[in-house]
Parts: sequence; structure tokens; C-alpha cells
Amino acid sequence: MDSLNQSDACDTAQVGIGNIMTNPNTKWPNGSRGAISVTFDNLGEAAELELGMWDTNRPIGSHRSVTAVLPETLRLLDRIGITATFFVEAWNVDIYPDAIKRIASAGHEVGFHGWRHENWGNLDESTESSLFRRGKEAMRQLGVEPVGFRPPGGKLNRTTLNLMKESGFEYCSPAGIDPADVRGIAILPFAWQWIDAYYYFEPFAEMRKQRGDSESVLPPSRLREEMIRCVDGLVSRAGYTAILFHHFLEDDPERFAAMSEVLEYVKQADKLWCAPCREVADWILSEPNDFAGDPGFDTTGWH
Repeated sequence: MDSLNQSDACDTAQVGIGNIMTNPNTKWPNGSRGAISVTFDNLGEAAELELGMWDTNRPIGSHRSVTAVLPETLRLLDRIGITATFFVEAWNVDIYPDAIKRIASAGHEVGFHGWRHENWGNLDESTESSLFRRGKEAMRQLGVEPVGFRPPGGKLNRTTLNLMKESGFEYCSPAGIDPADVRGIAILPFAWQWIDAYYYFEPFAEMRKQRGDSESVLPPSRLREEMIRCVDGLVSRAGYTAILFHHFLEDDPERFAAMSEVLEYVKQADKLWCAPCREVADWILSEPNDFAGDPGFDTTGWH
């Protein structure tokens, strides 16, 4: 991934919000001083199957995160007035077609999140190309045409951006620092500390330890505190980030309440542009001179 200038990204991405888009000259629409996308990753059993975390004795197709948490999330977003981006594994087209159509019909963006949550940073070029093509074809069956991609695991390969262009994608949302236009693909990064998995997911224990936190999962109050700090920092630095939630991790009243409070804060934040990834990507690609820098890809992973 040297061609993507990732050599030092791991170290710089770990030190926190001071690294998230500190260019004060970057201008966002309508006089906004910062920008943010609310995003959701994964749907149903796809990731658990791919990671070997699924109990094979359980039936496929009735995951509570889809049947209970997703509908509640859509109601929450509607009440607050936020349009989000849902990155979905295309495997779900056959398992949860109605859920994907429900997301799209509610006005939210559906992005591509691999076929079944493959560890994207370990794929070869042929497999990448095949999965991009297969995923697009599957989602078109539901009338969905994804233009954005978030790599499962957060990392890209040297071939990813070129293959994305060939497949008709317009933007990518990997782990990183700054939004950028890289070879005609908009980069809309997320930072590990701004996702719910960092606080709640057991496999992130080593990452939490490396960043000075407890290896044990952290309480919802900590997520709420840190994400609100993130929002305040974006406005003060004219920054951008995507914040990221997972339905299976929000299946808890306290966690869901903390997420709700964060989203309320995002919606009410003064001079902050909250938009789905596709709209932010369109803006970045329309203003290439403002987004010509290095996105600072983060090579940290958790797989």
C-alpha cells in the first residue's frame, strides 16, 4: 500500500482528534465549519459467519439486529431528522432483501461493505475485482446502486482505488485522518476511536490497550463523552469524520440511549454539516483543490 502513502498513518491516526482534518481553509457548504456522516456497518449474520463467530446451530435469517434494532434505528433517525449511510454486505441481498429495501425507501444511502465482510486488506486483485462486480450485480436486483465502499477491517490494498473506479464507485470510507480526492475517488475516513466497536467489542481489546484504555469493554457513558468531543472538535477545526455504529452492538438499552444522545447532539450542533457519505463525496469531488492532500490512511486493523 505504499502507493497510497500509508507508511506513517498508523502512528498519526492514534493520537486523537487533533489529527482529524486541521486545515482551516477547507470550506464546507452553506458556511459550515465542519462536516460529519452518520454511518452504520454490517447487517445480520454476515460478519459473524465470515469471522467464524456464528453458532452454526442457529438458523440464518432472523438476526435480532435486523428484526429489532434496525427498525428502531430507522425510527430514531426519522425522529431526529438525520439521513445516514448504511454499509451492507451484499450477501444480505438474498437473506434480508426487505431490510435493505426498507433502508433505501426511508431515504438513507446503501453502500457496499464487501460480500460477506471479508478482511479486505488481505485480498488479492482478482478477488477484489470479483467481489466488487458480484456485489454491484446483487444489489442492483433490489434497485440499489451503491457508489460508496467501506472496506471491512478498514484497510485498502494498492489495487483497491483503481478497481473501484473501474467498477463505478465514487468514494471510499477507510480508516484514516483527512478527507481527500485521490485519483478521482473521494476518501471519507473514519477513526477507530469514533466507532462503537472500539468501546463495546471484545476483539478490540488490544487496540484499546495500545491507545491507553482498558482492555475490557467501556461503558456507554464513555462513548457518549468521546463522540461529543469529536463533534466539538470538527467544528473548531473545520474537520470531517464519519462516526460509525453497528446494530448488533446497539442491542442494549443503555448503549442505544447513548447513541441517541450522540445523534441528537450531531443534529443540533451549530455550523456542522451532517450529510450521508454520498453527498460529502460529491462535494469533495467538486472542490478538488481543497481536498488535494494526503488522507493519512491508517494501517491499524483488528482482524
